[in-house]
Amino acid sequence: MTRPNASKPAYTPAPKPPYTGNGTEVVDNLTADTAPASRLLAIAAWHDRDWRGRERHGRHKRIAARLRQVAALVAATTVANDNAAVRAAA
Repeated sequence: MTRPNASKPAYTPAPKPPYTGNGTEVVDNLTADTAPASRLLAIAAWHDRDWRGRERHGRHKRIAARLRQVAALVAATTVANDNAAVRAAA
């Protein structure tokens, strides 16, 4: 039987290994086939501001920049492969 006033042992979490990533691992493998440019730009806008409208920094800024880069690539690919405009002009 334990004493009612006995203290519990302190919880000590195991140490975490240091973070060695660049902060943009979630968007590093995006290609022009991943998603429509409008969706990528909407996600980039989310990474620019928090829900209170304050500007985000650091990792969020890098992710937003990468999303815009891929969105521009998607837009360029879409324009280059747009045969509907060629058919409409004929």
